[in-house]
Amino acid sequence: MYFVVLWNHPKLASRELSLYPYEIVFQTKELMCFRRGEHISVENGESLLSHAAAIVKRWVVHKKDEFEQLLEGVTLLWTNSNELWMLAKKQFGLKRFKLTELKKSDLDVKQTWKEIIDLWRQQLWVVKWRQEIDLPAMIDFDKPVNGMQIWMMPAKLTKILVTLAKGAYAKKNSTPFSKQVTIWDPFCWFWTTWFVVNALWDHFIWSDINIQSAKQNKKWWMGTQYVNTESHFTLFKHDVTKKFTQPFLDHVDMIVTEWWLWPVVKHWTIVRGEWREVQTSDSGKKAQNRKIIVENIKKIWIVYEWFFTNIRERGLEIPIIITVPHYTTLDDDPIYESLDAFLTENDFTHRSLAIYKRKGQLVGRRVLLVNG
Repeated sequence: MYFVVLWNHPKLASRELSLYPYEIVFQTKELMCFRRGEHISVENGESLLSHAAAIVKRWVVHKKDEFEQLLEGVTLLWTNSNELWMLAKKQFGLKRFKLTELKKSDLDVKQTWKEIIDLWRQQLWVVKWRQEIDLPAMIDFDKPVNGMQIWMMPAKLTKILVTLAKGAYAKKNSTPFSKQVTIWDPFCWFWTTWFVVNALWDHFIWSDINIQSAKQNKKWWMGTQYVNTESHFTLFKHDVTKKFTQPFLDHVDMIVTEWWLWPVVKHWTIVRGEWREVQTSDSGKKAQNRKIIVENIKKIWIVYEWFFTNIRERGLEIPIIITVPHYTTLDDDPIYESLDAFLTENDFTHRSLAIYKRKGQLVGRRVLLVNG
């Protein structure tokens, strides 16, 4: 069986892991236990799990009486238990340790160090695998044109959305989950989606009304160690309110995209070059935010309407994973409610999968699956 620590957004994490060929034994807000299907080899099972963005750590379970054996060759012990550390020090002479937490994934952990978690039932959970953080961190912060300071979608979330779309495609077409596919992002912005798709060895089509930022980031990505030159990619300038006439769109298997996240409503403003908190009453903030949001909806709704109208007219009956703004300062959800009514009226099957919000952000993302 596999024991894993889940990402900070358990609903999205569960959605992703449910697509893998495993039987879930139990789940809490932070943990999940599942067993591999008999038709999946150990090697393939390990390979599949290594691609899951929702997993922070993966463990194997040992009995407590195996503790001495587990410490063989270990120079430093990572553990969440002072009691376990004292045992390692007094009985087995281990002199170095650091306290850790379930979701902590330190860069300092080396091969000669071991992380052992003491949870319950006389069991020791030994960390066997940690999430790769170099690639998503590089995508988020090292690209020349960077959107993280304006709350753009992080690479970890992008990877989960791509996985959800591939899962919907596999189910819809009765094909293997691992099948190489072609993904289109019609709002490519800074190209985050392509970085993730390219690293997964899938093909990509990307477009936007302004592609200058994407071009700059493409040049940077082509010089990194992660680039995959065997996957095909196509970039074109495109306004989604215009008809989808490009012939290569017939080869698209799914769409994954982040829709406009504007306005990014925060209780902060810039005063003499520094961020300062706006000192207004809660009711004043809510009224001000609602006014900004309502005015903005009028500007972006035409993009939503034309996009799905053109999808229907082009006959693209493919899975679409999109995110739409979700304002936590409001009592209702005006954008989703309007979009839900429009999609229903125009016979698009659709459902809301989860809401993603980063800490300190008053506007999050509602994740939708259309045609899934």
